[in-house]
Amino acid sequence: MTGDSSREDATVHLAVAHDRNRRLLERALSETYDVTTGGVENTAFDACIVDKRAFERSWDTLRERVRTADPVFLPVLLLTPDGDRLGADAWDVVADVIETPVRRHALRHRLGTLLDYRRLTRRLDHRRAREAERFRALFESAPDPIVLTTPGGETTAANEAFRDAFDVPEGSLIGRPLSALGYDAAARAEAVLRRAEGDTVERERFEWAARGDRLVTELHAGAVSPVGATEERVGVFHDVTDVVEREELLAKQNERLETFAGMLAHDLRNPLTLAIGYLDAAREDGDAEHFDTVETALCRIEELLDEAVTLAHHGETVIDPDTCDLSTVAETAWTHVDTDDATLSADTGLTVDADESRLTELFENLFRNAVEHGSPSSHSQARENAVEHGSPSSRARGDDVDDAGARGGSVAVRVGDLANGEGFFVADDGPGVPAADREDLFEIGYTTADDGTGFGLAIVRQIVDAHGWTVTVTDSESGGARFEFRFSGVAAENETED
Repeated sequence: MTGDSSREDATVHLAVAHDRNRRLLERALSETYDVTTGGVENTAFDACIVDKRAFERSWDTLRERVRTADPVFLPVLLLTPDGDRLGADAWDVVADVIETPVRRHALRHRLGTLLDYRRLTRRLDHRRAREAERFRALFESAPDPIVLTTPGGETTAANEAFRDAFDVPEGSLIGRPLSALGYDAAARAEAVLRRAEGDTVERERFEWAARGDRLVTELHAGAVSPVGATEERVGVFHDVTDVVEREELLAKQNERLETFAGMLAHDLRNPLTLAIGYLDAAREDGDAEHFDTVETALCRIEELLDEAVTLAHHGETVIDPDTCDLSTVAETAWTHVDTDDATLSADTGLTVDADESRLTELFENLFRNAVEHGSPSSHSQARENAVEHGSPSSRARGDDVDDAGARGGSVAVRVGDLANGEGFFVADDGPGVPAADREDLFEIGYTTADDGTGFGLAIVRQIVDAHGWTVTVTDSESGGARFEFRFSGVAAENETED
């Protein structure tokens, strides 16, 4: 019953401080739901979509709304590119997180699922005569795994989504406890269902190894008494694997940012101390040459700060992507780089959804790396210092291009498509990236050059992450290296903004 044609009327409230996002969401949802906007204090709604700024302002009100609605489920969906700062108690209010950029289909699916569950708990609360028929229809068609058990723990029904998720043949679990599934989590889920009673809805997370894949679910367990039927326990297993993995990833990112902050403070201290020392020397002996050293130190500080600001900016999730012709963006970026005798071949007809400015800078960083580290002057030490990815001269390696030595040492760079249109690569015919360096290649502060900032390829990684892509580096056929960028598989027409 998650299709638009069969869904009951529902009011979706948009507590979104960002004007553009609010307009886009209102346009995307108004054809299916009644949409309201503004504050949450005295507004009736079936679901609330809130961004981080509005969430922080309305936290107490939303928490009270969710609490007083219980046992009827009142879904609050948080619109955010970085859910890392949510405390554990925030999940008492937030039902799910919507990543930006928001995809229309994904938004409708998540919203529909949560609204279906809200209707389910409302019907359980009202205990109307038509409860059993409506519940059974929703039960079998719901996208979330759902199971019914007796108070003693024997399974009475499991919907199709449950059977698919846990590879259970139809009817094989009936009359048996959940622990018969053979998972450690199944026995614990059974215990939660056993203790559910009255109007209380139990909530607990479990991690499974279903079909060899990681699955983390949040179990919503309650007691129901359909008209004319014996009391049962209902368990809805909402898939929160993506949320958990985002939390883990963001925790790692926070750890890297702490390292970055310490590294930046350390690296700024050296040129600052140098500048102060030579200023003192200039005051003492009046030698103007001291100011050249001071200028060099200050330029180094400026470079570090500029790269730090760029790194911070490019980590922001892309919300409103442009439709970009990959070849055109690559050729434009090439004109921004001092390429000497290097050549570019943009063999791609790919069109991508991306922030054009950030995509241009991604190419610029890789092109500078290729040109400066693939040039004749760098080849003598390239195998020892193969990767310098912290400064604007950070280098990438290439693929499917002629050997640099065969053309007198100039580097050739190629941009091309991956198989099946799943992404693109940037390749050159330089000295390549040693396998030992690849694990740390994109880490903040990693550089083998004396004057490197350690930010260049870290910026590339930030841009990739902000788009929801992935990047890997491998050897090219010509002995260079190949940076491969894979998309998330989301087409432009599936975004919130048409």
